[in-house]
Amino acid sequence: FSIYARTARYKFILYLKDVQDPELFKFIHHCAPFPARRRGDRDFFDLKSDPYEEDNLAGDPRHAAEMERLYGGWREWWKEVHGPELNLP
Repeated sequence: FSIYARTARYKFILYLKDVQDPELFKFIHHCAPFPARRRGDRDFFDLKSDPYEEDNLAGDPRHAAEMERLYGGWREWWKEVHGPELNLP
């Protein structure tokens, strides 16, 4: 449903499919329901200042370069491990 990339400080998520009914997928999120996501949506968290992932920073342009760095690193790793072709958003 999604791809993840993370460092000790940051976590990046790109959704590959729509998630409209979080209960169907049994998401557990710290004291709050997991919000619905659309294909192509991104989440980005600063785990140092937000260990419970409550403040999604994906829309903040100050974090765009780090998000792209993590996504680029994931794509390189996927090629190295010969992952199958994905229809990425």
